[in-house]
Amino acid sequence: MLLSVLIFTQCENNDEIQGFSNYENVTDELNTEFNLENFNNDYIKKNLEVNWSESIILKEDSININYLYQTNIFSNLHAPKTDFRIFYTYNILEIKDKKDLTSTFKIVKLLTDGYSTTTRKDLNLKKLNNFSGTVISYNLKGETLSLKGYKNGILKSELKDSPYSNTQTKNVPPLAEGCYLTQRIELYKDYYRPLLGGTIAGRPSEWQYTHTTYEGSNYQQFWVSDCYSSGNYPSLHEHRNTSSGGHGGSNPGNLNNNANCSDEIIFDPERTSTFLNNDKVNCTYERLLDTNTLGTILTDFFGDDAQYNLTFDIVSDLPCSNTDAVGCTYGNSNSPNINIDIDLEYINNNKTATILIAQTLIHEAIHANLYAAVKKYNNGQEPLDSSFEALYESYRTMNNWQHEYMADHYTSIIAQALREVHGSLNDQQLFDWYNDNSEWSWDNFYETLSYIGLQNTINGSIYYAANESEISFYQNGAETFSTKSPNCDE
Repeated sequence: MLLSVLIFTQCENNDEIQGFSNYENVTDELNTEFNLENFNNDYIKKNLEVNWSESIILKEDSININYLYQTNIFSNLHAPKTDFRIFYTYNILEIKDKKDLTSTFKIVKLLTDGYSTTTRKDLNLKKLNNFSGTVISYNLKGETLSLKGYKNGILKSELKDSPYSNTQTKNVPPLAEGCYLTQRIELYKDYYRPLLGGTIAGRPSEWQYTHTTYEGSNYQQFWVSDCYSSGNYPSLHEHRNTSSGGHGGSNPGNLNNNANCSDEIIFDPERTSTFLNNDKVNCTYERLLDTNTLGTILTDFFGDDAQYNLTFDIVSDLPCSNTDAVGCTYGNSNSPNINIDIDLEYINNNKTATILIAQTLIHEAIHANLYAAVKKYNNGQEPLDSSFEALYESYRTMNNWQHEYMADHYTSIIAQALREVHGSLNDQQLFDWYNDNSEWSWDNFYETLSYIGLQNTINGSIYYAANESEISFYQNGAETFSTKSPNCDE
């Protein structure tokens, strides 16, 4: 079965954002008092642009006049495979003193409640009458000044000075509704390439999605009206794209000529019934899919062109020549099929923790990607990663070249992937046991796991020789204290 692709698209029509195309850089001389040099968020510092040409009067009294300016950033945070989606944008609030004409500025972030949709033009401080969600105010250093929760336009709760304060302000009911949640956000960057045939204002009119890269993570606090049914997700995803002219996950055009669309690719290769019916491996695989790790690895070189027949299976006798292998990936140059087999005895071994199963799945997925990359390269297809051709030519004559390539270029990727999925494997016993252990380093733990199966490579043998006792320490820790029970909760 062909590797299936599910595409979720969030778009805005051009007519929704007319009038907001005259963005000026935030350091424009017209607003010299507005300066993000000391702002603590690099993404905002580098990418935020303000439409200074269009101001909206929010409030005016005898002392001050408050102006609202909209910005270019309009994005969303979403829980994969659900309808939960928080839209957000930034407004600039200018408070101008009528007497001396000096201004102070606040950066205001508005986040919807996760269950309602909106557009860029409708999400702003002027339109809070029916707003449900969170409004966070920052100073020009990025320090939080206040956090407010709204439901249907009514202020329900507010924190001041710090979003982590427990002190409610006096202008809201003493028993404020809802609660404040801190949610982990995984950041991704979507890449597109221009298609031939036409331009708009000198830019390509059509763009094709190619691939997505993981850009790290951060945390976002927000208010919810229902503490028990909102935000119960391991993480939310945000897709950012600055390479094609958009910000916050938008791009100027796709295959359907819809402007400002962001495509998220979620991969779901074929799994045999034997694989699906084994909770220990299948549920670990599902947790990897939740973090998009496998999808990212499987499109490393060829993006959306990296669709091929990939099947995961569990077997009693692995078909590979290495007798110590616990997984085996194999293909045929004359066939589009690639198989990943995992050893049944290894899965059922009471020393095999789910984090080790995750390592095996990631390791074998890299093999599958390299098989597919070489096959496409040999068939004359140009890889998206321009370095692949030179790298492949330098490795292909080596004995066991894929492992050599992996040891040189993939251990950090494997370690990061394991770090990302580990929190969703219900491995609290290992976290609790070693968090206060001064000898235990989580960075070294994931690095050690990343070299499993690569000990006979040049770099792998160097790593094992230099870290023999440490490797034993971490592998024994995983085998002894890490959970062997799968997390099958979606």
